[in-house]
Amino acid sequence: MTFRKTASALLIATVLLSACGKKEEAADINAATATATESAPSKPATANKTLAYEHELNLNVSEEALPKVFNGVKAACLAEPDQGCTELGSSIRTGDYPSASIKLRAKPESVQKIVKGLSQQGRIVSQNSHAEDLSHSLADNAKKIQMLRDYRTQLEELRKQTGKDVETLMKVSKELAEVQSNIEALEGKQAGMVQRVQTELLTISMSVEGAGHQRSEVKHALAAFGANFSSALAAAITAIAYMLPWAGLLVVVWVIISQWRLRRKRLQSKDQKS
Repeated sequence: MTFRKTASALLIATVLLSACGKKEEAADINAATATATESAPSKPATANKTLAYEHELNLNVSEEALPKVFNGVKAACLAEPDQGCTELGSSIRTGDYPSASIKLRAKPESVQKIVKGLSQQGRIVSQNSHAEDLSHSLADNAKKIQMLRDYRTQLEELRKQTGKDVETLMKVSKELAEVQSNIEALEGKQAGMVQRVQTELLTISMSVEGAGHQRSEVKHALAAFGANFSSALAAAITAIAYMLPWAGLLVVVWVIISQWRLRRKRLQSKDQKS
C-alpha cells in the first residue's frame, strides 16, 4: 500500500508539473543552458550570446555572372565544414527575368566572409539584419528539463522499491516512458535554440542589372507583337461592326434634314418674289 500511495503522489505531481504555466527564470543563463545541453555536441550559449541573428542581402549582378556567383556561394559554403555552414535551400531561374536565391546557416565568421566576397562580385542593393533574444526561452526550457530529470530520478528509485507489486510497477514504467519522451523533446528544442545563437541565418537574393531587364522587356514585346496586333485588329473590326448601323442611321437623318432645309429655302424664295 505504501508503494501505491507514493506512486499516486508522484503521478499527481506530474499532472501539476505539466499544467503549470508559470515559468521560473534562472539566475545564471550560462549555467542553465549548459545543464540543458550537457549531451549535445554544440557548446552552450554564453550569457552575452543569446541572440539569434538573421540577415537578408539583395545583390545585383550581370546576367552573365549570375550562374557563376550562385555556384560560387554554394561552393564557399561547402568548403567550410568547420564553420558549420549548411545550405537550407537554393533556386536559380534563367530566361527573360533571371534571378537566384540561396538560404544558408553558418557561424558568424563564415557569414561575414561570404558577404564580403559577394560585395566584390556585384552591387549590394540592400542588406537587412535582425535578431531574436532567446535568453528567457533558453533558461525556461533548461529549467523544465532539470525538473523532469529530477522527477525521472524519483521514478527510477520508486521502481526499484516496488518489488512484486505489478500494478504499481506498470504505472511507474508508463510514467517513466512519458517523462523520458518529454525530456528528449525538450532537449531537441534546446539544442535547436543553441544552434540558432551559435550560428546565423543568411538569405541571399540575386537579380540581374537593369539593362538586362530592359532587353528582356523589349524581347518579350517583340515576341508578343503578332498576338497583340491580332487582338487590336479584332477589336477594330468589332468596333466597326457596332458603328455601321449607327452610321447608316446618321446618313438617313442627315438626308432628311438636308431635304427639309432645301424645301424651306425654296419656300422663302417664293415668298420674297411675291
